[in-house]
Amino acid sequence: MANETKPEIQVETSKFLTLNWRDLVRGFVIAVIGAALTQIYSVIDSGSLVFNWKAILTGSLVPGVSYLLRNLFESSKTVVKITPPDKQITDGKS
Repeated sequence: MANETKPEIQVETSKFLTLNWRDLVRGFVIAVIGAALTQIYSVIDSGSLVFNWKAILTGSLVPGVSYLLRNLFESSKTVVKITPPDKQITDGKS
């Protein structure tokens, strides 16, 4: 088992000045998280549960758009993730 190869996953990021679907999905997720954090902060600050939709929209757009802009101007690169092989259960003998 000394010549065991480890499976690897190659992920290529989007090219310079382009966005792929992964970037858009992650930007949406970051926008939703930003909106949730904005709402949580406003509830804690005011002490009552009142939805200010303008603040929620602003709080979601800023992190989402900034994430997309960062990915738009970042150069392309390939990320290689090496996953360890499944651990085998042995009875204590090598």
